[in-house]
Amino acid sequence: MNNIFPFLPIGITLVFAIAVMLLEVLLNGKKQILAYVSLLGVVFSAITTVSLWARQTNPFHLSFFSEMFIVDNYSLFFYLIFLLCAGVCILTSSGYLIRENMEHGEYYSLVLFAVTGMMLMASGGDLLILFLGLEIMTISIYVLVGFNRYNIKSNEAVLKYFFLGAFSAGFILYGIALIYGACQSTTLSQIGKVVRAEDFAYAPMAVMGILLLMVGILFKVAAVPFHSWLPDVYEGAPTPVTGFMISAVKVASFAFFLRLFLISFIDLKDSWKDIISVIAVITMFTGNIFAFTQTNIKRMLAYSSISHTGYLLIGIASLSASPENHVADAILYYLLAYSVGSIGTFACISYLSQKDEEYVNIDDYAGVGFKYPLIGIAMSIFMFSLIGVPPTGGFFGKYYLFSAAINQGMYPLVLIAIVNSMMSVYYYLRVIAVMYFKHSDYKVTNTSGKMSTNLVLVYTLVGTIWIGMGTFTIFSIVPGATSVLEWTKVSIESLF
Repeated sequence: MNNIFPFLPIGITLVFAIAVMLLEVLLNGKKQILAYVSLLGVVFSAITTVSLWARQTNPFHLSFFSEMFIVDNYSLFFYLIFLLCAGVCILTSSGYLIRENMEHGEYYSLVLFAVTGMMLMASGGDLLILFLGLEIMTISIYVLVGFNRYNIKSNEAVLKYFFLGAFSAGFILYGIALIYGACQSTTLSQIGKVVRAEDFAYAPMAVMGILLLMVGILFKVAAVPFHSWLPDVYEGAPTPVTGFMISAVKVASFAFFLRLFLISFIDLKDSWKDIISVIAVITMFTGNIFAFTQTNIKRMLAYSSISHTGYLLIGIASLSASPENHVADAILYYLLAYSVGSIGTFACISYLSQKDEEYVNIDDYAGVGFKYPLIGIAMSIFMFSLIGVPPTGGFFGKYYLFSAAINQGMYPLVLIAIVNSMMSVYYYLRVIAVMYFKHSDYKVTNTSGKMSTNLVLVYTLVGTIWIGMGTFTIFSIVPGATSVLEWTKVSIESLF
C-alpha cells in the first residue's frame, strides 16, 4: 500500500476523467451531475495530496522507476495548486456551459486529463516524463480552447495554439535529443551529475540542447518573442478555460522550468542567465505596454499575464546552487498568489459575460461595483493583488521575489521590474474605476451557476487576502516544497 499511495493523486484524477466520459452515456439529459462527479474527483485527489504531505517528514523524497517519477513536497505543492484551479474551473463552468449550449461531459474529462498531465510535469524526474506530461496537458487544452466549435474566434484560437504548440514541441524534443547525446541520459539527476563533472567534454552540445528546450518552455509560459498567440487564444477560448490557462497552465510550465534548470542545468548558468535576463526585461515591457491599449478585458489580462511571466523569469535568472538561496521559494510563493488572484478574476468575468460573451469589454463593467457588490469587491481585490498592493498575496509575492533577486545581485532587473509594476497600475485601476465611477443600465440576465460562482468568489477572495495577511504561515510551507530541490542538488553525488 505504501508503494501505491504516492500515485493516488494522479490515479484518482485519471480514473475520474475516464469515469466522467463513461457516465455521460448513462446520464443523458442530466449532464450537470458530471460537474459534481468531476469536482468529487478533485476533492478526493486533494485529500490524498494533503495526506501525503502530512504523513511525511520534511523534506521527503520518493522516487520510482529509476528516478523517472518523483513524489516530494515540491510536486505535492503544485498538485494542490492544479487541483485548486481545476475545482474553480469546474464550478464556474457548470453554469457557463448551460448558457452557451456547450454542456458536454468530455469538457470535465479534459479538465481532469489536463490536471493529470500537469501532475506528471511537477513529478517528472526525467525529460521524457516531463515531455509526456506536457503533451497530455497541452492536447487537453487544445480541445478545451476550441470547445465552442460554432464560434469563429474559438476556432481561430485553437488553430493558432495548435500549430504554434506543435512547433514548440518539436524544439523541446530536439533539445532533449541533444542533451541525451551530450549526457547519455534523460534523467534530471544524472544530467546534473554529468554536467558538474570537471571532464565534461560535450558542454557546447548540452548548451544547444538547453537553448532549444528554452524555446519550447518560453512558448508555454508566453515569454517574448513567443507570446503572440496568447491574447488571441485567451480571447477566443471559453472564459473558464482562459482562467484555467492563465493560472494552472502557467504554473505547470514554471514547475517544469524550475525543476529542470535548478537540478540539471544550474552549473551551466553562465550560458543561459543573460539570455533569460534579456527576455525577462523585454517580456515585462511588452506585456505592460500592450495592455495599456486593450479594451477587451480578456486581452488586457492576457498581456498582463505576459508581464507577470517577465517577473517570474527574473527569479529563474537569479537561481543559484547554494542551499541558502531562497529564489525558488519566492517563485513558488509568487505562483501561488498569482494563480489564486487570476482564477478569481476570471470567475468574475465568467459570471458577468452573457450569451456569446457579449460583455467582455472593460466599458461593459460600468456600474458593476454597486449593482453586484460581491463581484465589485472581489474584482477590486484581485486587481490590487495583481498590481502588488498590500496586504494581498500579490504584494508579498513580488516582495519576496524581488528581495531574493536583489540578494543575488540582480539590481538592474529588479529596478526595471519595479518600474513595470508601477506601469501596470494604470490598466488594473482602470477596471476598478469603470466599475465604480461609470454608470450603466447593464444587468446580468442569465444567472446560471450563480451559487457556485459566488462560492468560488468567496473562496478565492479569502485565499488572496489570507495568502497576503497570513504570509508567514504560507511562507513556512514553501521552503518545505523547495528544500527537496536543494537536497537533490547538494546531495546529487551521493545518489550514484
